[in-house]
Amino acid sequence: MPIDPTKPKVAQEYVIAYYVSPHGIPQSVPLQLNIYDAIPGMPEYSPIWHLNYVIVPRDYLPNTLRSAEQAKCSGYSIVSSDTYVN
Repeated sequence: MPIDPTKPKVAQEYVIAYYVSPHGIPQSVPLQLNIYDAIPGMPEYSPIWHLNYVIVPRDYLPNTLRSAEQAKCSGYSIVSSDTYVN
């Protein structure tokens, strides 16, 4: 579904991954839960999610990052994708 992120409200989803291939396919960290910047009831909530990949080293322990704020302040590289999910 084509989306213009400047028009609809879009929430952010963070996928913790070891790397993202040139084709945009992540190698996700096993057992790591995805991180969302909003939940139902919050003003920022949207059922449309923009995927972002947080690139971590191989020694990263699953679920060390547990919030969008932690992901953004972690110092790890965040790769913004062109993928939106509903």
